[in-house]
Amino acid sequence: MSTPLKHALVDHREPAYRVASQLGRSDSWLSKVAAGDKKPTDYDKKRISEILGRKTDDLFPKNLETA
Repeated sequence: MSTPLKHALVDHREPAYRVASQLGRSDSWLSKVAAGDKKPTDYDKKRISEILGRKTDDLFPKNLETA
């Protein structure tokens, strides 16, 4: 599944493992979130959006969460 979060991670200046480290999470956790296999908390969503400089609603659209 291609998600907006995956695209944002690819476009971000830092590698995904560093983003995960800033979150205090493992890179495998972030990978599972990006693939849609894990559901992040609202706090995690907020932190991810802050780190990536994107809007939370853009990274985690409601239509993908209910699919």
